[in-house]
Amino acid sequence: MTDKTDGLQGGTSLKNPIKFIWQYAGNITVNQHSDINRTKEILSDESLCEFILVFENHMTPTARFADILLPDITTIENYEVASNGYASGSLGAVIPLVPAITPMYECRSAYDICAGIAKRFGLEEQYTEGKTHEQWVAELYEQMRKEQPQVPTLEDLRRDGPYKQLAPKNIRIALEDFRKDPSQNPLGTPSGKIEIYSEQLSTIAAEWELPEGDVVTPLPQYVTTWESHLDPLTEKYPLQLIGYHTKGRVHSTYHNVAFLREAVTDAVWMNPADAEVRGI
Repeated sequence: MTDKTDGLQGGTSLKNPIKFIWQYAGNITVNQHSDINRTKEILSDESLCEFILVFENHMTPTARFADILLPDITTIENYEVASNGYASGSLGAVIPLVPAITPMYECRSAYDICAGIAKRFGLEEQYTEGKTHEQWVAELYEQMRKEQPQVPTLEDLRRDGPYKQLAPKNIRIALEDFRKDPSQNPLGTPSGKIEIYSEQLSTIAAEWELPEGDVVTPLPQYVTTWESHLDPLTEKYPLQLIGYHTKGRVHSTYHNVAFLREAVTDAVWMNPADAEVRGI
């Protein structure tokens, strides 16, 4: 990996293999990206990736590659406050999580595990500042309420349930501050403006070493990609298989729920016209 092939920052090339991966609350290491078989090769080779630590409560594809797998607690065993993760801009919500059961077996929260590690290094007081997980949740929640006093107290939130707040319909203007005063409210682009032509992408196109078939353009442009419907391979392979999230397993961990597997079976959907000519 180099700065001209992969956009490496802080140097011209990667000098060392991966020494340590800490994967918490996610399954992106070996699940949600292209060319997973190549990823598996790298993670399985200790000369390329030496050690993987995973916190999980499901045996995900990522968890299967862990050198040490620590059993995390689930949302029904946890004190937490969550926001609606995919807000559309029209609705905001704060959702209380209160344990319905005590953590089962040897499961522990990430905070408790890290506090335990800090204790063994003689740094427990510095790490926890004398507070439990629940106390930190309460303190951080109150800090948020100083900026948004309309949000109920944590006690009221836990008693009354999720707090919802609709966005005002009359002031929903995209990039409003920038539009009123672009010089005082620049955007996060190199020019600070809305960019149709990108100097940054132009430099990459001129200087980077791109794999065969890859194209970077400073202007929006359609590029025929490999294995697309215009690829010559379609003469040999006329159909494309497209994977997507079904309603029964929007997240892969839901596949562990036997009832959902029964209600929504794993199946391939094919256009009847394609099926008929193949005798399917």
